[in-house]
Amino acid sequence: MENPSCPETHNEHGTAGLQVVHLDGFSAPWTLPPDEQEAHVRRFSSLFVDRTRCRQGGIGWLLYGEDVWGKPVAVKVMDDPDAARDTTSQPAKRTDDMDRAVAHEAFMREYQTLRTLSGIRGFPKLYGLGRLDGRDAIVMEWIEGETLQSALRHLFVDEAGRLSPLTAAQLGRDLFALLARTDTLENSVVHRDISTSNIMIDTSRHTLEEQVDLGHFDLKLVDFGSAMLPDHRASLTQKYGVLRGATPEFAPPEMLTEDVAGIDTLRKDPAVDVYAAASVLYLLLDGRTPFDLERGGRKRSYYLQKTGRRPRSLMGAHGASTNIKATLGHEASVARLVEEAVAHCGRRPPDRELARVLTAVDGQLDDLILACLDPMQARRPTAREMEKALSDFIDSYSVNIRNGLWGNPLSPCVSNTTRARGRVGRARRAGRSRIIAGGTVALAIVGVSALIRLARRTPRT
Repeated sequence: MENPSCPETHNEHGTAGLQVVHLDGFSAPWTLPPDEQEAHVRRFSSLFVDRTRCRQGGIGWLLYGEDVWGKPVAVKVMDDPDAARDTTSQPAKRTDDMDRAVAHEAFMREYQTLRTLSGIRGFPKLYGLGRLDGRDAIVMEWIEGETLQSALRHLFVDEAGRLSPLTAAQLGRDLFALLARTDTLENSVVHRDISTSNIMIDTSRHTLEEQVDLGHFDLKLVDFGSAMLPDHRASLTQKYGVLRGATPEFAPPEMLTEDVAGIDTLRKDPAVDVYAAASVLYLLLDGRTPFDLERGGRKRSYYLQKTGRRPRSLMGAHGASTNIKATLGHEASVARLVEEAVAHCGRRPPDRELARVLTAVDGQLDDLILACLDPMQARRPTAREMEKALSDFIDSYSVNIRNGLWGNPLSPCVSNTTRARGRVGRARRAGRSRIIAGGTVALAIVGVSALIRLARRTPRT
């Protein structure tokens, strides 16, 4: 069934849902040799599109298409200010509230951003720009897969919607790695609307289940309608981008106010994306976002809610579990590591002790996330630092289960950042204190058991 809100396209002919469309004035994103330029234009100026595969994407609509070679492409068509609106869509500053010139400039900003990012792993490839039935249209890579928001229903390990802490950390590591890749660019790009809806899991090479088993995810960021380049004028951001762009549940406080000195500069800082990515990671671990914004009511601004109090306590799947064996039944990777740790230690711990150990190991993530959710930008870790810290956490997960069972200090997962070191150190010390008692008892039990076995083997004289 066609999406009634999807923009109409001129239908010349077509079969099986595909129709031929022509893009007027199509041009490649970069200057190409004359023979390559001609071939490129031929390939992408006439496309087959399927209006039944259409979704809203910020300031436009994304249609599935195929080029003349039969290769999948995505066609993003600028929204029509005069068209009827889908009232069920996400709250946004829609183009009917703007004049056409502002809408066009916003759309071209997105094109410019995609042009900057094209070719970098984790971002859609760009093929060019034209006009479809009088509207601006961007042709880019079609990402086969689903949004993280959609994929979550396949990844839950409990009824609260929590993921396995190990899987969540792996997703977080790959998300921060994606953000860190933009550090290599001459001009940094700030997405400014990172959310579960704008993170895609590409399944063209590996299925979602295979990526979970591998512990690596092919993530891609989409919808750059709110993105900022250093040379973007702030006026348009104030008129359109900020009001439309930031999803409050994930956005940092600087994206939710106009009344802070130097706000335009703050909104161009990569720390904006670090905060939002950490909010996504928090959701994966806790089943909910860091702040219950609706509880504060409309009278209290989102900005004040996020700067006036700490995020609510994070409760991971293991800490919330009332049946740790049942929880482990939904996370095969952690279950295998637990069995290896148990075999290494030579004993089967009680369920309560195992839950306590796993909760202590997972607790190292708590302060890493809290460091990113600091209302002060300057105190947040960088994406690169978070990638390194999460990698350390993942690499040390098995060893730390063993350390917990033996009552030993946990191997740290802190990066070189001084901003996060203090917070993580406190978390690590707290984690140690939580497992020391149980570990000490365990060692005592093991020691007594060893003495008994030794006594039984020792011949009487």
